[in-house]
Amino acid sequence: MTTGPQGQRVSFEERIADILSRYGETDIVAQAIHQATPQLWQAVEHTQELLRSHNL
Repeated sequence: MTTGPQGQRVSFEERIADILSRYGETDIVAQAIHQATPQLWQAVEHTQELLRSHNL
């Protein structure tokens, strides 16, 4: 969720916006992303905290 389609580093917000821009709001992918955003954000934050704690 912090890597773009071409492998570049992006913010979580940029990645969500990119996914939603490629699918219409009525698409099941967009609906799933909207529902999962809080959990995805938590997972990203947790992973980033672990990486920081290991100086990575």
